[in-house]
Amino acid sequence: MAEPTSKIIDCRADIEHEMNNQGEVVQFKYHIPSKAECKICHQVVSAQTSKIMPIGLKAHTLNRNVMLANGQEINQLQLFENKGWLQQLSLTNAPRSFALNDNTKELTARAKGYLDINCAHCHNPQGFASISGLRLSFDVDHTTFEYGICKQPPGWDGGPDGLAYDIVPGNGERSIVHNRQVLLSAKDRMPPIGREVIHSEGTELIKRWIDSLPSSLGHCQ
Repeated sequence: MAEPTSKIIDCRADIEHEMNNQGEVVQFKYHIPSKAECKICHQVVSAQTSKIMPIGLKAHTLNRNVMLANGQEINQLQLFENKGWLQQLSLTNAPRSFALNDNTKELTARAKGYLDINCAHCHNPQGFASISGLRLSFDVDHTTFEYGICKQPPGWDGGPDGLAYDIVPGNGERSIVHNRQVLLSAKDRMPPIGREVIHSEGTELIKRWIDSLPSSLGHCQ
């Protein structure tokens, strides 16, 4: 009898991969992050200690209805409280984000939810990109300097288009937050780890949202 075999792929390896994106077959090399690279997104530093945290377990992403095995529909946060996993829950005040392609929901809530899940694990005071000063968590006021309005990022040369501001209200094309989503070079793309292709639905959403912001939020010069 032949011995069972398994294929172990080393961290840091680049593997050939393909996926079907709306009927189009996309081929690319996917880079498997090393242990050190995993920390870039998952490590949280607080009070001079660090810990590895999952991404996505936040109230605004969990605040939605789910279907139980018995056919009952219930809010997921309420379910967690019923099981004793949460305490002092107030659904009235709980934030909520929505799927990026749910056009029945507010554009800002969808855009901020997308930026939170894809960017805020680094762009927060305890994250790897804390030094940037850009804060993209869902609960941060998106009309402020810290969320990127007319904010110049330290340590980046502006990329091939020579951009200067994270978010230029009313102009997604001139906004770094959108621009770095469509760049593919290692030094320019965002997120820097775990992305080898352009997520067109996401980039279009963020551009449309920035385009919708009133220019009166900030006159970037």
